[in-house]
Amino acid sequence: MANLIQITEVSKSYYGKTVLENVSLGINGGLFYALLGKNGAGKSTLMRILMRHEAPDAGGGLAFGIPFSGNDQSVNHQIGYVSEMIEIHSFRDIGSFYRQYGKFFRAWDQTLFDSFIQRFKVDTSKRFQELSRGQKMQVVFSSAVAIQPKVLFLDEITSVLDASARAYVMDYLGSFCKAGGAVVMATNLVSEVERYVDHIWWLDNRRILINQGVKELKNQYVKLRRTLGEDHPVFHKPHCISVGVNSDGSESYVMVKQKFDAAKPENAEALFDRRALSAEELFIYLTRDRGVIT
Repeated sequence: MANLIQITEVSKSYYGKTVLENVSLGINGGLFYALLGKNGAGKSTLMRILMRHEAPDAGGGLAFGIPFSGNDQSVNHQIGYVSEMIEIHSFRDIGSFYRQYGKFFRAWDQTLFDSFIQRFKVDTSKRFQELSRGQKMQVVFSSAVAIQPKVLFLDEITSVLDASARAYVMDYLGSFCKAGGAVVMATNLVSEVERYVDHIWWLDNRRILINQGVKELKNQYVKLRRTLGEDHPVFHKPHCISVGVNSDGSESYVMVKQKFDAAKPENAEALFDRRALSAEELFIYLTRDRGVIT
């Protein structure tokens, strides 16, 4: 399948500090991408470059077959962007503002926008500045969906949404991907995307260290269970990382399968945790300093 958007050997620096270095990746339709990394890793910068909102210092890319270096604005109609950083400074109320805003997008669906706004129970007689953080996010999300894009970029949006809104948004995103759209979500709340994510990008130390499908990635690790009071030499290995305590008092660990096999632990079968490795546990593993694969 051809990439909707792709970048090749992209680098970016600010005031002499390199944020991204030789990053190459592609976005395919029908997939949900989770962009993971510690705070300050450069996730927002990477998203802005993918959307052509910011130019890289080196490298380049294609968006729907059009080079990043061009000035074809038709690409903007294919991309929706949602971020808490988006602000709208207008004297108009939300209803009248977005009726005018929609005229700039050839595929704008006012009925779809209105249906989301009604579901979120946002008062469209208010101005954007009068809304709460969560309501602002709901309005921006509704407008991004209403332009009927092929790719949705979401930058840390779930933390400001209430539980009901989060569930509704995530279900919609799942349907959006099933219909052939692509979602790229930068998040540290991995549990929110567990059911939907197909592909993981792990950004660390200026580079994409992991660029793999979730199923393929999970097969590279083993999940181990340490019962209360139990000890075993494998739990003291440098790359065997605790990822949580269970309700029965046992502790779950994650380890790279290749390193586990190389250790040749005794009674290996008895060490395995039969519960499936979750994306959140994998994220916890990766964020521990000793857990990052080198």
